[in-house]
Amino acid sequence: MIDRLKKFMLWVYSIEPGGLLRSSWMNESLAGFAGGIVFMLLLHGSGVWTFLVFNLVSVLYERFVDPNGWSWSDVLSRVPGLILAIVIFVTLQKVA
Repeated sequence: MIDRLKKFMLWVYSIEPGGLLRSSWMNESLAGFAGGIVFMLLLHGSGVWTFLVFNLVSVLYERFVDPNGWSWSDVLSRVPGLILAIVIFVTLQKVA
């Protein structure tokens, strides 16, 4: 199963625009933002649970799936995008 995920991620990397691959922090921040929105929807708008669960999944991804291997830098680069997604989502919930 893990090997299939790694192969899938290598395929994703192969079709990513070159600019994202050269700018790791931008790539990871976008992943944090997109993942944050998905987790906010899955966890019914709970910012705390989204933050905790997303970061746990992020660490597990880096440890077991990422074809490039472990990187604290990648995990930490996802956090600003995640926080932005949570803030926007919570703000939009209060406005609606």
